[in-house]
Amino acid sequence: MADIYADEATTGTTATKRADFMRLISDCQNGDIDMIITKSISRFARNTLDTLKYVILLKENNVGVVFEEENIDTLTMD
Repeated sequence: MADIYADEATTGTTATKRADFMRLISDCQNGDIDMIITKSISRFARNTLDTLKYVILLKENNVGVVFEEENIDTLTMD
């Protein structure tokens, strides 16, 4: 495990305003992380556009995202 990334009391905000989320993305782009495990899609990103944007960006960097509640692993999807 690399770290725990959690943004407190940021419901409904964009990803760029979530400091720990942006730190997570940066660490992934730097090659420090190869897998993200999160409880659900709603905990990962606050809206559909951010979810798609960052899942695509992470996949391009060979970083998988596992959404536990939805049983989704982005590296095994086509």
